[in-house]
Amino acid sequence: MVMIIIRTVPQPVSFIVLMKDETSTPIYKEKFVSFADARKECDKVSWDYPEAQVILLREEGNVVQILYTRNPLTKA
Repeated sequence: MVMIIIRTVPQPVSFIVLMKDETSTPIYKEKFVSFADARKECDKVSWDYPEAQVILLREEGNVVQILYTRNPLTKA
């Protein structure tokens, strides 16, 4: 009897903080290995640039998932 064992290589997971301006043009992009670090950076960027849209993405191989989005504050 022959057994064939197929092992899949796990894809590296990275977290991306993306910031867009009012024209939806990406103006900042940083990649992190840790979710906690990416979330901290997301909060920092949101605080420093309240007029920008900040998106936290999870990237695994060819799959990209949106984990968090903070829309820009509107001017009164």
